[in-house]
Amino acid sequence: MGNFRPGYIPIVIVIVISLLALAITGVGLYYRLQKEKQPVFFGEITNFTECAAAGYPVMESYPRRCAAGGQTFTEVIANGNINTNTFVNSNINMTTNTNTVVSSNTNNTLGVENELMASHEYIADQLKVGDKVARMTVAAISKKNPEIDLPLSLNIEVTFTGQETATGTYTYYKEADSVYNGNMVCFTDIDEKSRQYIPILQDDERYYFCFINQDFAREQFGPVGSTGIATVVIDNYIDIHFPSEGWNTAELVSVVSK
Repeated sequence: MGNFRPGYIPIVIVIVISLLALAITGVGLYYRLQKEKQPVFFGEITNFTECAAAGYPVMESYPRRCAAGGQTFTEVIANGNINTNTFVNSNINMTTNTNTVVSSNTNNTLGVENELMASHEYIADQLKVGDKVARMTVAAISKKNPEIDLPLSLNIEVTFTGQETATGTYTYYKEADSVYNGNMVCFTDIDEKSRQYIPILQDDERYYFCFINQDFAREQFGPVGSTGIATVVIDNYIDIHFPSEGWNTAELVSVVSK
């Protein structure tokens, strides 16, 4: 002990204890962040992988989607030979201006239409004016409420044009029937065949709409309180997604049968 200066050992002990305390605090903070799953990402998130790695919430859809900073990123999935999320404009080496899918293991553009063209489902952040969903054409895309910062899939209004036939249940609601549908004619329980041609947001299950031209619809489906099965021709279909009660709309062109 005679070789140590007075007070040297206590100083060493204080330093060691301080370092141990810092290490324990750091480990505790790490496990707390892991438990709370706080998003950690230094830089701009540009794709699904970065979004998920940063710890942002991942929606269990197919393909999966991750929301961060007011944007939604869709997971790129290679399904067999086709990458369902990689698209190019088909006006390259083609005479028609439609979207096509690119093979995940070849550089050649396949002679098949965009997934949007082959299905009645669409992905909000990949949709463009002019795209065809089922047999209808996208005429307009906008935010349902531009003042609210939500992922586009939760705040979108899409107008589709092109006449389409649908079979389902019509109801002429009385004033007291519903806060939202009172004195309106709406169309619900659309059959499976018709659903193949009604555009819908991916993973949505709402197959119903109310008519825009209510005066004409009331004439066709009156008197008030009436309900039944009908086949109708519609146009100007508007698909709306927003975190509040509401309904999609369509213009009633004609009634085929009821």
